[in-house]
Amino acid sequence: MLTDGNKNSLASHAAGKILVIDDEQLICELIQYNLENEGYRVDICQSAEEALKYNLADYRLLIVDVMMGEMNGIKFAHIVKQNPDTAHIPIIFCSAKDNEDDIVNGLNSGADDYILKPFSLREMIARVRSVLRRNSVEIPKAVCTHLEFKGLHADLASQVITNAGVPLTLTRTEYQILVLFMKHVNRLFNRAEIFEHVWPEQVVVSERTVDVNISRIRKKIGEYAKYIVNRSGFGYGLME
Repeated sequence: MLTDGNKNSLASHAAGKILVIDDEQLICELIQYNLENEGYRVDICQSAEEALKYNLADYRLLIVDVMMGEMNGIKFAHIVKQNPDTAHIPIIFCSAKDNEDDIVNGLNSGADDYILKPFSLREMIARVRSVLRRNSVEIPKAVCTHLEFKGLHADLASQVITNAGVPLTLTRTEYQILVLFMKHVNRLFNRAEIFEHVWPEQVVVSERTVDVNISRIRKKIGEYAKYIVNRSGFGYGLME
């Protein structure tokens, strides 16, 4: 059982609210109840259209059902990721659609994680903690906070990467992979090493997840896509 002190500590760790979007009210309330017991602040709504009326920039995490009414979770995620004010907010998809194409499509739309229904509440809480932890890395003082590779510039303090001064709309996962490559130019990382850096405490991640995220990065960095190479048996890297 959580004491008030423990809850306050966890809420402080969350440092923001979570929005749960699912057309099944019971699922919304169940997730809300259990996450609030962990110390998080949680709002719920029953449609993507309703969610878009919220100030989404106030939230640190969006938990989104894929199959909803007129606007499904994929369309909703696309809108969120196209808005510079909300593109950085991580998204966890929840869906009963469990084939590989559905999962890949979900990740391609900008989701940071994909949970299959029915899910255990312990798994949900673990996934939420993992995503929030990956999105709240503090930059130590007296370390390099800027990286450059040709026209790409990474500001590690603000966690923004620009191309010729124009901010890229990267998901948190895409940002972390690209920063990893920019920190270690001309080095190749296999999938296991990328997992260790980007998903250190992830419950379940498909190997295709790395490929999907790197494919998305290539599309977003334009002319510099050619510098991200994949050498069979060695892995991915940013090569001059």
